[in-house]
Amino acid sequence: MNRREKLSYLKSAVYNTAKHIQKSKNDWREFLRFYSGLYKYQFTEALLIYAQMPDATACGELNHWNKVGRRVHKGTRGIPVVSDTDRNMEIRYVFDERDTYGFDHGIPRRQTRLPDKYKDAVLAVLQATFQTPPPTADYNKNLKWTIEEYARDRCPDYMEGFLFEVRNSHLQHKDIPDIRKEFIDTVVDSVGYMVCERLGIEKGLYDNDALAFEYLRDFNTRAVMSRLGAAVGQISRSIITLVTETVRKEVSVK
Repeated sequence: MNRREKLSYLKSAVYNTAKHIQKSKNDWREFLRFYSGLYKYQFTEALLIYAQMPDATACGELNHWNKVGRRVHKGTRGIPVVSDTDRNMEIRYVFDERDTYGFDHGIPRRQTRLPDKYKDAVLAVLQATFQTPPPTADYNKNLKWTIEEYARDRCPDYMEGFLFEVRNSHLQHKDIPDIRKEFIDTVVDSVGYMVCERLGIEKGLYDNDALAFEYLRDFNTRAVMSRLGAAVGQISRSIITLVTETVRKEVSVK
C-alpha cells in the first residue's frame, strides 16, 4: 500500500468510526471511555487508534517507548495515525504498551484516581475560574459542577465557523440558539463523562439515557462530529492536565 492509498484508507477509517460512535449513546460512551485513557491524543488520532485497536490501553511512538526504557517487540506493526492539524498529513505510527517490554514505570496509567487528600485543592483550582460558589455540600457533585462550568465557559472558542459546517446534518434546519445549545450541552456531557472516567469519579447522570447526550444524533456528519470531538478532546485534556498539575504541586509541597 503506497502513501496515497494509506491516507485514503485512514480517511475512510476516520469517517466510518465517527459514524459508528455517533449511532447510539452507548457507542459514544464506549468511545469516551477509550479516549479518556488516550486523552493526550487529538480526536482524529484517537478515532484511528480506536478503529484499528479498540482494546488499546496506552500508546506511544517508538521514541517515547525508547525514552522511558521500554522496547517494541521486533516485527510489531505500529498503528498508523494522522493529525488534522498537520497540513502535510504525515503518517505516524504508535504502539500499544502490550507490544512493548521493559520497565513498568514507562507505561501511562489509563485511569488516574484522584486521592481524597487532594480533592479540596483540585476543586479550589477549578472553582477559581468562576464567581459563583459551588451549589451543594457534596464534593463529587461540586467537582462535576465545576467541570461542567469549565467546559461550558470554553465552548464558544469552538463555535467559530461551526454554523457553516452544519449543512447536510440534522442541525441545518434549526435556529442558531438551538444549534448553540445542542453543541454546548453535548460537549459538556461528553467532557463530564470523559473526565469522570479518567479520574475514577462516579458518573451519575451521564449514564442516564434520559438526561445525557440528548442531541447526539443530530451530529450525523463528519464535519459536525469533528468539531464536537475536537472540543471534547481539547477541553477534557485541559481539565485533566490542570488536575494532574495541581496534584503534582500538592505532592511537592508536602
